[in-house]
Amino acid sequence: MDVSQRNDSGTHIKKHVLAQAASRHNGCLQLATAHYNRRAHFHLKSLSNAITSARRRLLSNGSMQSFFRSRGQFFWVILTLCFCLGAYLRLHNVGSQVLVGDEWHLVHRLTYYPLSESMRTFGYADFGIPLAVLFTPIMNWVGLSETTLRVPMLLAGIASVVIIPVVFRPRFDDRVLAILSLLIAVSPFLISYARIARTYALTALGVYVAFWCLQRATEAVTRGEKLRWRPAVSYAVLAALIVWTHPIVGPVMVTPFAFLLWRSIRGVGPKLWQVIALGALTAILMAVLLLPPLLNDMKALSAKSAIDSIEWQTLVGAAHLWFGTDSGLIVVVALCMMALGLPIVWARSDIARWVLAGSALTVAALLLARPWWINMPLAFARYLLPLLPVLLLAVAVGLVWCCDRFLRMSAGLARSVVPALVTLVSLGLWWPTSPHPETLRIPNSFTQDLWFQLDYRIEKNVVRNAVKTAPISKLWAGFATELVGSKTIAVAPFHYATFDWPVAMWESTSGQRVIPAYLWGSCVETRHGEVPRDSRFKFNSAAYVAAGKQGLAAQGVDYLVYQIVQQINDVNPPLPQCEAWVRQNFGPPDVEDGSVLIWKLR
Repeated sequence: MDVSQRNDSGTHIKKHVLAQAASRHNGCLQLATAHYNRRAHFHLKSLSNAITSARRRLLSNGSMQSFFRSRGQFFWVILTLCFCLGAYLRLHNVGSQVLVGDEWHLVHRLTYYPLSESMRTFGYADFGIPLAVLFTPIMNWVGLSETTLRVPMLLAGIASVVIIPVVFRPRFDDRVLAILSLLIAVSPFLISYARIARTYALTALGVYVAFWCLQRATEAVTRGEKLRWRPAVSYAVLAALIVWTHPIVGPVMVTPFAFLLWRSIRGVGPKLWQVIALGALTAILMAVLLLPPLLNDMKALSAKSAIDSIEWQTLVGAAHLWFGTDSGLIVVVALCMMALGLPIVWARSDIARWVLAGSALTVAALLLARPWWINMPLAFARYLLPLLPVLLLAVAVGLVWCCDRFLRMSAGLARSVVPALVTLVSLGLWWPTSPHPETLRIPNSFTQDLWFQLDYRIEKNVVRNAVKTAPISKLWAGFATELVGSKTIAVAPFHYATFDWPVAMWESTSGQRVIPAYLWGSCVETRHGEVPRDSRFKFNSAAYVAAGKQGLAAQGVDYLVYQIVQQINDVNPPLPQCEAWVRQNFGPPDVEDGSVLIWKLR
């Protein structure tokens, strides 16, 4: 082999070796690259899974349920703020409120009847037997004021702002419950019945406390534990007391037993003997309290039956009252939110199911009994007052549900803040359509007047329509020259049925505070719709003409007005002897025009 051949062979071998080395190198490189790609893909996939998992946790209801709690009990901060707002709206100017309308049912019972007789009747006019039991010794020992008569309802109404959301907390998102607390705090209808000397606010709160006790007693069974008899007995006692306070709540209080029996039959609830035993205990306690007034005075209830019927306008008006607005558009929006939320509310909460089913049973009873005045939206709405918090809960659920659908890809903070902002903006638009601008005005000593409370639809409020056509003296406008709210005007004769006493017109025209001037003990010995001038009653928002000029002035009354033409419906007889008595004891009036007499006292 010559030199050239050896060189070619060497070159070929070198190329072959180099090719093999390059091949091995490329293989290693490919292996390394593949290994790196697999590792990178693994890490990227792990990172992606971690992000997806975190996002799911962030967007999940469970995460959002604890959102407020994870930030220093922020949920309780919100509830505290709602509590303060609710307390302010319920206590605003409450010490200056005059007893009017149905608040006199209890006062008449305390004035004219001994406690032994009051405990044996529910009365033709509902007064609440437990309130008579509570206030009789207070009346005899220290005396009653208008505010004292309202204290139990005020406390129940204020407590409802926090207690009802907390009752639902194990079942619902904190965002929903924060909105619910705010809606309860500002609800005009709930505020009204917290400021009135009637039992509705007590029974409404009592229903939720009693059902909470029953839920605690039975939920242990679903976890394989025994029935808790202590909260079960508490439910039975509370149920009997609530129905004793107002029998119309009876259907709501007994409804849970239908659910418990169904669960017992299916083997997923308390044992049958336990349900029967608890039902028997509840029935016995109710019978002990209810049978004496029922058997002694059945006419008190039967006399109010088969008179009026529920109509379509009754339901429409009740919706305006429940949602606290004059606006039909706002009612429609609220009903849409409620319709979205009700299925969720029904599915998640035993208490909500009991209230909804019990309210349906109450409506059925009302359709059969046809009690007096049930055609009026106010009567229908207040009979179903325990239902209102569940309806507001459904509105809150529907609102949060809508926000969540639009914010599915957003961060957790937005999902918490946006429902709050939507709620606040909605309430800002709702506020001018509510009764609040009028009822929060000062002076306003008659926030429970039917002028404000009969129907929130101004054009449908028959009292407003009647009062606007009533004669009003031009002399009332003369008081408007004084600084607004600087004077107190006592007016006689007083009529506790406000549809016969256009006091809302007098206050708005004069711009001054108006209170009743009782005639009891002056020109008449007694008078229905007034209280005697003795130590049992210490009313701060009323005066007695029997006190004379000096006595009225010492009480802070600036003017005495005797209204000669005061009737709207001509149901109150004229009192010419009282006009003569006032003229004789107070001297010639400073101003008169044939319809009113006015004396300046200081």
